[in-house]
Amino acid sequence: MKKDILKYLVSLIVIMIVVVGVIKYNSIHQKNKQNLDKKTQNTEIEKRQGKNIVESSKLYKCKEGDKLYTIKVSDDVMNMSIIHADDTYSSVILKRKKTNDKEVFADEYNHHKFEIENDNTASFVINGIKVATMCTSVPKKDIKLPEVAIDSKIIKDFSNRMDYMFYGDPAINRVVAMKLSTFEKVGELKIDGKNVYCVDHVSDEKSYIMPRDSNFVQVIKGYPNDGFKLGKKIELPFHPRTGAKNEFLDLELITSKNKGMFALLDLNTDKVLYVGGENKVTHITAAYGGSNATGHGVWLSANYFMFSDRAKKEISLYHVLRKESSEIEVKKTDSLVLPLTIHTFFDVKRQGEGMYNFYATLEGTNDNNKHGGIVELFAKNGKLIKGRTVIASGGVHHAEAHPTQDVLYVPTGSGYLDIVDEKTFKIIKSIKVGKGSGHVVWVTEKNIAIVINHTDTFISIIDMNNHEKIKDIEVAKDSADYDTILQSHSTRLSPDDKYYYGFATDSGTFFRVDLDKLELEKKLYVGGTPKQASQPSQLND
Repeated sequence: MKKDILKYLVSLIVIMIVVVGVIKYNSIHQKNKQNLDKKTQNTEIEKRQGKNIVESSKLYKCKEGDKLYTIKVSDDVMNMSIIHADDTYSSVILKRKKTNDKEVFADEYNHHKFEIENDNTASFVINGIKVATMCTSVPKKDIKLPEVAIDSKIIKDFSNRMDYMFYGDPAINRVVAMKLSTFEKVGELKIDGKNVYCVDHVSDEKSYIMPRDSNFVQVIKGYPNDGFKLGKKIELPFHPRTGAKNEFLDLELITSKNKGMFALLDLNTDKVLYVGGENKVTHITAAYGGSNATGHGVWLSANYFMFSDRAKKEISLYHVLRKESSEIEVKKTDSLVLPLTIHTFFDVKRQGEGMYNFYATLEGTNDNNKHGGIVELFAKNGKLIKGRTVIASGGVHHAEAHPTQDVLYVPTGSGYLDIVDEKTFKIIKSIKVGKGSGHVVWVTEKNIAIVINHTDTFISIIDMNNHEKIKDIEVAKDSADYDTILQSHSTRLSPDDKYYYGFATDSGTFFRVDLDKLELEKKLYVGGTPKQASQPSQLND
């Protein structure tokens, strides 16, 4: 009996020792797990705030006017924070590329480009303009970075947004959403406005719809994965024409269709901060560029933009200063009256502090598309200077500077592509293309240029090295239902330059051209007249 009791007590003690051990082990394990979870959580928080990226990146400090540009690099992605004078900031996302053995961070279309010149210096370029030069690497402690998230979700959504195009359809007053990779229409949004013409890309979660016969701009919000939806209407004292985005001041410049006016919108709050020009309805009857009261506004720099009043044949230079987040100061510094109306401005080059040279397209008259051309312009410390002029073979809509040669490609309404030598400012060749030729799209990887012929059924393919036409490709047809342009204004290349996308506007058909085979590869009928869109990282045409 005593032996049994002793065995029982020994067993009980052993069990108690084991239980205590297990409890102690679990307590230590749980504590370690909590510490590990906390460490992991802190790491994730730091990732979301960009702190881990700062630790593994170089910072560059660049002084340009009153702006400070700060760069953060992580693997193949760069988040550039642009610090403004009022301590607000903007952000753009770039991806690593290699061009001519030089390391470059750029967006899909190379409009924003950060070039690392050597270990300690770099420069930042927008649309070919060096807006930040001699950017010097500095110790991290010398710059206080804003808390900018740069996690995988942002990159994923940013990349996804590039797979979509929003087209304004004035015939049905809707916005058509097209997905490029799957070549399908993924939705449409009915707009309570007239003449829904274009959709201007503002950010990767917002676009502005511009009904050209209504007094408002409307917001489209949302990410591709979450779905797009209509946002608020932004009331204006005029009918909007097109927009131009200023990422440094977070402003959208909107020009008017029916009055010689413009407005500046806050990209963050969607509020109208400034309205300029003459509040009077105007009518244009004798110009190749149509009846719009203004041309396209263009930013020369973070603080200067050009405005074209077509009724007065006047171009004006404006200076903008952002004093506080809700306050801007706008001043017209100079203007010029020209013999013909101006459609748009292009190829802006920065020559020094407050000094720029660029070109403008002279539209010409409705008299057989005659008397259009290109005028050279200079802006120096707030003053405009007119340079040389070349008269083209017809009316001029848009023109482009060649990316590698000192020539301009000038498509004309009479159906010719004029090649202008920038040094002599003379036409050195004219190539027969299509009626209403108005835009040029460069495909530098394949050494070709695509000419969009707005009132013809084909696009023209040009050898951009030898300036010779390779072939015409049929992409559109003339419909009896509508009387509008045959090919849309805004088009897109796939990221690998394999495909060219556009709309046969008059026949309501989306199409895709194979740029390896140089032939029409796919078509998709959606109806209506989808006419104009703007692309990610790209302004309206």
